[in-house]
Amino acid sequence: MKLADNIRLLRKEKGLTQKQMGEQLNIPFRTIMNWERGVREPSSQNMVALENFFNVSGSFLRGETDIREPMIWDDLDVLNSINNEFPQMLKRILNIFEQEDEDNQHAIFTIISELQSILMSNKKEEKKKVLYMAMLNLKTINDTLKVNKTHD
Repeated sequence: MKLADNIRLLRKEKGLTQKQMGEQLNIPFRTIMNWERGVREPSSQNMVALENFFNVSGSFLRGETDIREPMIWDDLDVLNSINNEFPQMLKRILNIFEQEDEDNQHAIFTIISELQSILMSNKKEEKKKVLYMAMLNLKTINDTLKVNKTHD
């Protein structure tokens, strides 16, 4: 199944019209109509919203798998994999940082410094919201880079 088909299927399973779904997600119903017709695809920010709304994985929404369940963060295997991969990821970031020019190093340092500042906040709910916003914005930026790369 394609993305458009899965959005329509999941919406109907919830017993919602396009308008009702749009109201619940704060997305114009015409946008949902275009997604379901395959005219447009959701942005990465909207994909995350759809994954959360329907409680399915992005892979399922895109039609890459029949498994609906989202990644479960309290699954021990998932957590162990993340804990094992994270230090390696930080080392790769450091290696990339060292190879960048001065302007990019400054930008990377600023991003990481701001992230550190957010992580050190004691305001749990605000921190959660800010981290979620940052994640969505970074995903959108990354998706934009991927699209531009395919057009180069």
